[in-house]
Amino acid sequence: ENFQDPASLQPGKVQSRPESRRKRLTRFVRSWSATQCALVAFGAFLIVWAIVVSVLLLLIPLRYMTNVVAADRTAYLVSGAAAWARAEAARELMGTVQVRDALRAALRSDLLQGSWDTTTLEQVLAPVFSTVSCLHEVELIFADTFPAMTVVGTSRNSGSGALELNLRSNAENCYLFGAQGCLNGPVPPSVAPSWRLDALNLVGRASAVAAENAAVVVAKRSAGRSDGTSASKFEVVELQLEDFELGDDAGAWEQRASLSLLPEQSEAWAVETWLPSYRLIFRLADPSSAFPSEGPYAQPALVGRIAAKVGSLSGTRLQDERLGNQGRVYLVDRAGFVLASHDPMELLAVDPSGRMRLKTLTEVSSAGGFAAAVIDELGKGKDAEVQQGGGHIAISFLPPPLEHFAVVASAPSQEPFRDGSMYATSITCLIFAALPYISGLAFSVAVVVDQRVARRAVKEFNLDNSDDDDEDLDTAAATLANTGPRRSSIVRIRASAIRNMDTLRGNIANLSLAKQMAALEAEALGKTRLPDKGVDVVADVSDELALANSPQRGNVGADSSNHRQG
Repeated sequence: ENFQDPASLQPGKVQSRPESRRKRLTRFVRSWSATQCALVAFGAFLIVWAIVVSVLLLLIPLRYMTNVVAADRTAYLVSGAAAWARAEAARELMGTVQVRDALRAALRSDLLQGSWDTTTLEQVLAPVFSTVSCLHEVELIFADTFPAMTVVGTSRNSGSGALELNLRSNAENCYLFGAQGCLNGPVPPSVAPSWRLDALNLVGRASAVAAENAAVVVAKRSAGRSDGTSASKFEVVELQLEDFELGDDAGAWEQRASLSLLPEQSEAWAVETWLPSYRLIFRLADPSSAFPSEGPYAQPALVGRIAAKVGSLSGTRLQDERLGNQGRVYLVDRAGFVLASHDPMELLAVDPSGRMRLKTLTEVSSAGGFAAAVIDELGKGKDAEVQQGGGHIAISFLPPPLEHFAVVASAPSQEPFRDGSMYATSITCLIFAALPYISGLAFSVAVVVDQRVARRAVKEFNLDNSDDDDEDLDTAAATLANTGPRRSSIVRIRASAIRNMDTLRGNIANLSLAKQMAALEAEALGKTRLPDKGVDVVADVSDELALANSPQRGNVGADSSNHRQG
């Protein structure tokens, strides 16, 4: 249609195909009225608006149920549950450090004169014992009574329930502490306990700095000698004692917890429980001397060990019910041993030899899914977060000098952090956003299935050339139309079938008339037999008539083209 005769083109004027298309488009647009343009624009706006709203209704609820809820769980677990449990555990365990600091202050101020000054010792320790419930006992070895040991414990008055300090000792004058003042332990009075040597081997901050600076001073003095030789070993030791103070204070936690048989609170003394205990060993230097008189590791003023029953933090003390029924908070050490848990039965295990021991986090059933990953992070000594099996675990170490302990808080489910009304609204938005698309898809599938079922149902009926064909077809159409939403399809199929039958009947009537005319013509010519082609035509017509009257109705429409050729 775009072809133009070259003779009709004007000289100097080229009419391109895009211009013709542009003109047709311009005419098409101009043919529209303002109302039609407005309706088309509004329809396009509705389509875009529906798509955008559907996408937003899908994305916003999904983001809330995944990212927002997960972020809320992480924030509360790290800054809420783990931080609160960390502060609670630090407050209890810091009581051991407060006892050490109180003893140091009493020695530095000359309030505590020695092991015989029991009145001052009680006044120093009583405030700490009354405020910190996890303190179990304090073992002290004074320089004036070495190697005798003094043990300070607590008990409750049977009448008033007030806290009482109990002092016991294995010294010769232990009877001065009362009827229960003598300590009967596995260590005889003449032998110092093994943990005293550990306390003497502790390296304090001043000792570490002194050792580093001593090497620098020795190097400078050796370089300045006239003979150019280096200092001897004796000179190095002499320089250290002369220039630096090595008799400083030191303290450290024992490497592993121990089990202590302790009486339960507010119960009879006969009821006792095995609970984990951790001990802080420490050394306090003699305040009257800059360095010990017998060498860098001589007898200090005081060596002690403070026991804290960390197992008393089990139960609900560190737990947070907002984490859900499956949420747990554990107190562990760097080796992964469980010191406090929701269930105290999760703390202890029995070896095949029959000895009780502490469980590691991998042996606790409630922490089996994430225990291995948590122990790997504990070895690094830094706060961390672990994602395992859809749950979130926060690891938070206690502040110095309690960095040997850590709090492990787990929240395996997001359900406690969902807002009920917001979650229901999100589900409703998802349903309504997907409903139009699901309905359209279901309607399309239903239409296709409906067409196929209707055609298959019509083919099951036999169509013949009798007068009852219309009645049978009407009966089939009425039966199928009354079964449901297939009425329009059945009516269209019925009308098409009737038109095809009418056409076939007309063709057959024309063929019959042609046969009669051929027979009359043959009789007029005096011939007794038609030509071969005429005979074939008549035979074909006879076959078609017989086939049309047969019950195999479906084949009639297929051979109608042969009838028309005949």
